[in-house]
Parts: sequence; C-alpha cells; structure tokens
Amino acid sequence: MEQFVLPLSAFDATLLPPEARDPRSPAFRTALDDYFRQQFRTLGANGVVQITGETLSVGWITPGFQPVDAAIAFCQRGQVREGVQWLELARPRTPDSPNLLLNLGIALNEVREFPRAVHILEHLVDLHPDHARAWVALAVALGHVNRPEDALDAVTRALDLDPQDRWAHINRGGLLFRLGRAAEARTHLEVAVQLAPNDAHAWRVLADICVATGDPAAARQAYQTVRTLDSHGPLRDVADAALNQLASAQQQPSTGVPDPAALDAMTFAVRHLGSLPRPDAERLTLQAALLGQHGLRLQDPARIHNLDGLPNPLTALEVACLIHAGLQMAAPGTDSGFPLKLEFRIVCASGE
Repeated sequence: MEQFVLPLSAFDATLLPPEARDPRSPAFRTALDDYFRQQFRTLGANGVVQITGETLSVGWITPGFQPVDAAIAFCQRGQVREGVQWLELARPRTPDSPNLLLNLGIALNEVREFPRAVHILEHLVDLHPDHARAWVALAVALGHVNRPEDALDAVTRALDLDPQDRWAHINRGGLLFRLGRAAEARTHLEVAVQLAPNDAHAWRVLADICVATGDPAAARQAYQTVRTLDSHGPLRDVADAALNQLASAQQQPSTGVPDPAALDAMTFAVRHLGSLPRPDAERLTLQAALLGQHGLRLQDPARIHNLDGLPNPLTALEVACLIHAGLQMAAPGTDSGFPLKLEFRIVCASGE
C-alpha cells in the first residue's frame, strides 16, 4: 500500500461544506473522510483515509494509481481546487518533481492564488532554469502580484529558451500592453496567432491591442475570428460586445458640441489619472479596459462598476472616460473606440 501524510492544517477547507470547515469540529473530520473516499471513487481507485491527531494519512492500493495524474485529471475537468489539493498532498513524496511543481504552479494561477504560485514556480526555475513553460507560468503569477518588470524578465527568459512558445508570446504581449508599449505588444500577439491560428484566446488579446493602437479594422477582423473559433464558448460573448462597441463608435456623429455628462466624467478621469504615478495610472487604465471588454452601456446612469483603489463604484461612462484618458496619456492619438475625443480635448485645454 502506498501512502502520503500531511498536517490537517494543510488541507483546503473550502472544498468541504461550509458547516464542516472548522478543523476543531467533529463535522470537519467526517466531511474530510467523506471527501477523500468520494475522490477515490471518482478516480476509479480504492483509497483509505485515516485521521490521527492533527495528521491526515491517505493511502491507496490500486496498482498504478498516481496522485499527480489524478490532480491533472481534476484540473482538466475544471475542478482546479481539487487538483491543487491532490498536488499539495503528493508534494511531500516528491518535493522537487518538475512535473508536479509546474502543474501546481499553473493550477494555483488558475485559482488566483498568485503569491503561492510565485513561491512554487520560483523554486522550480531555481531547480530547472532551462524550463521554458515554468518561466511562462512564473511570468503570469508575477504579473498578478504587481511585479510587471520581473514578469517581463521571466517571459523574456522563456522566449530565449523557446521562441516558438505561443503562451510566452501572448503573455509578453499582455505585459507590454500593460506597461504602455502597445505597438510592441501587438507584434508578439501577431506571432502568437501565426503559431496557433486556432487559439481564440490569442486572437482576443490581439483584438484588444488593435483597439488600443487605433486600428479598428484589424480589431474587427480579430474579434470575428474569435467568434468563429469559440462559437459556443464565453469568448464569443466578449467578441460580440466588442464588435457592438466598435460599430457604435463608428456610427457616432461628431456634432462639435460636448456632452455635459461625458464632460463631467472626463474631468474626473483626467484629474484622477493625473494624480497617480504613471505605473498606477497604467494599472487603473488596464483594469478599466478589462471591464470595457464586456461592453459598456454609456447611457446607463447606474453606478455598478468597481475598480481597485477607487472608493465608490463608477458609471459605465466614467469607466469609458478612464479608458480613453488613460490611453491618450500613455499613447497620444490612440483610438479608444469611444466617442470621447472632444470631451478629452476640452478638459485638457482647460488645464484639468
């Protein structure tokens, strides 16, 4: 019989029912036992679970059963937290396994536990500095813990090791875009879609960057490709919203008369972004742009959009003004896709 042992405190209690998450309660131990027995049944294996004091022991007798393979199977089914738990359980037996560490780091990125992912993946690249995929995964994690320059170094290292890695090109493009270097970012996304022409995610990122670089025609073509490739998936909805927004901006007449509500919203956007250090302004612009990808109802007065660092929710028009103003500050002349050029010029001319 094979077995692994770990402290009860290392178990992710969010996998249990809410009423059984207190490790001090009898319900916790019962639910933990039920959880692992069910997992083994799901995997077609025979398992034995034993809780002694503050220690959890899990064993199995099925020949050939591998916890890492089980974890990967869970992740592929979308049960990523379960996959993380199995990888964490298996780790003490093979703490330096590159396969285990890579899959654990990627899974932690998926569940947005980025600081833990950084720790795991930095250990992996210390052990295996020539592991290109590990550098890509590390770049993703570093980008989400506000270390964009370190993330850029990591993904550059990945491309040095494997110039044909489309994920490295996608992530380097995203990081460059975040740092205000949209033209360079577009180059990497164009390489990515050449390497993987059926990757809807890469086309979607390319489309977003084309909007930012003032090329709505290329953006429309890329979004149409996203719709075709992900015709029954969530990216189709994102592409539809973006295409509607591009069409609306193209049809918007230029009257030469500023909209009062847009003028007020633009004044707020320019003042706030102008008060921030450039990296913070770029992060806020990117965060607003991510909201804008799903479509903004500019005439809706409801304050329903929340952005980190702002105490109060914003209207869709205020979000659009943050996007437009942020892009103009980072790359003057960029087409944001919103009919806000006149209001931005008036606010800037007034010295706001």
